[in-house]
Amino acid sequence: MDAEPAQRSRPIDRWMPGVRMLRIYRASWLRPDLIAGAVLAAILVLAGSAETVLEGAALLGIYSLGLAVPFVVAGALFTRAMSAFRWLRDHYRSIQIAGGAIMVALGLLLFFERFYVLRVYLNRFLEWLGIEPAF
Repeated sequence: MDAEPAQRSRPIDRWMPGVRMLRIYRASWLRPDLIAGAVLAAILVLAGSAETVLEGAALLGIYSLGLAVPFVVAGALFTRAMSAFRWLRDHYRSIQIAGGAIMVALGLLLFFERFYVLRVYLNRFLEWLGIEPAF
């Protein structure tokens, strides 16, 4: 594990305090992947530049809830969650193939400059639901 002593300070920590927070987060039990690390960095920047401490704390609290709630729900509904996870495990190959096909289709739409077709169908669906289309 690449944990660092808490007393050790680097020059970058003096002029960029968020770097130390990211280092502490990285050394914690929850190993950040690319997306979680980028989202946390964005939330830390937003929280640091918030007008009040309360706004920054609210942003960090909502981020923490977003991480914690799925685990709490999975723990509370463990047996039901296990059957859902078992279903996912049994259909994993099909899910991979479907996800890959969707990515290829989206890539082709982008390549042939037909991505707007998705927006047309999404707007029609939103109008069918009675919701004003956003774009």
